[in-house]
Formats: sequence, structure tokens, C-alpha cells
Amino acid sequence: LLQMERRGAWSDGSLKRIAAQSGLEGRDAALCTRMTYGVVQNRTLLDYYIDHWCTQKAARLEPVVACLLRLGIYQILFKVPDRAAVHETVELTKRRGKTRAAGMINAVLRKCASSKNTLPPLPQNSFISKAAVQYSHPRWLVERLTALVGKQEAEAFLRSSIEAQFKVVKAEEKPAQ
Repeated sequence: LLQMERRGAWSDGSLKRIAAQSGLEGRDAALCTRMTYGVVQNRTLLDYYIDHWCTQKAARLEPVVACLLRLGIYQILFKVPDRAAVHETVELTKRRGKTRAAGMINAVLRKCASSKNTLPPLPQNSFISKAAVQYSHPRWLVERLTALVGKQEAEAFLRSSIEAQFKVVKAEEKPAQ
């Protein structure tokens, strides 16, 4: 995530290389892949929540801190038990040499975990604003899509792109036969 943030690296190549260097295989590699792609696909939504729970906006955070918060929030909202997500993200923060940020990350992730059933409301000022955040698509794309096919079809398309992600997650959760 940090390489993609700092260097504009492609997620595919970076992820495969780092997984191989780290010796990740099987389920661990699959979880790492799911987390990475999940954060990338949901970045706008994750940054929206960071902006809500953190005193600093996501865009103003140090790249490594922003990446760690996105990863931690994604884990809490989509896949990993709360305590494990908070603990592992805080430990990863410390291992990355950001011990001063660990307390803030812990606090933000605990806020996320405690309010995941009553998440901050999405922007309500327009369909475009809400859909861009909710489905984590660039505003210009939501505007263009809505202009071409209308609100209902645009939302159906955006929702289907997110639902496809959840089908992948559910398929990964099935035990091996």
C-alpha cells in the first residue's frame, strides 16, 4: 500500500513481489491480497471515515500512517475481528518506527470498532457526492456515469462493483474441502 502511495506502483506487481519476499503462502497470501485490494478499492470510503474519526484529515497524514489507518479500518469493517485488527495495526505501526502515531491509530481504530454498527452518515448534499464516497469511485466517474445512464442505473452499476468484491471475500472464507 505504501509503495502504491509513494511511488505510484501497480498493486499487482508490488503485492506479488512483497508477498514472495515475506514468504507469504496459501491463506496468508490470500488474506494479504484481499486486504490490499480491499483498501485500494475502498480508499475514498476509508478516507471519509478517517476524516470523521481522526483530528487530521487523511490527505494531511503521513503516507505510512494513512495507509495503516486505511488497512485497520478496512479490516474492522470488512473481514477481521476488531481486537485483532486494532492490535495488529498498532503493532505494525510500531514496527514501522511510528511509535508516536501508535496511540492515535489505536484511538481511531477503537472509535471505528465501537461505532461500526452506526457508521457516520454519508454525504447527503447530492447523489453524486454520496455515491462517490459510498462506492469509492472518483467523483468525475460518478458524474459521467449518471449523465450517461441516469441515477438508478449508475447506482446499480456502482453497487455491483462493490458486491463483486464481497462475493470474492465470501468465497475466500469457505473452508477447504
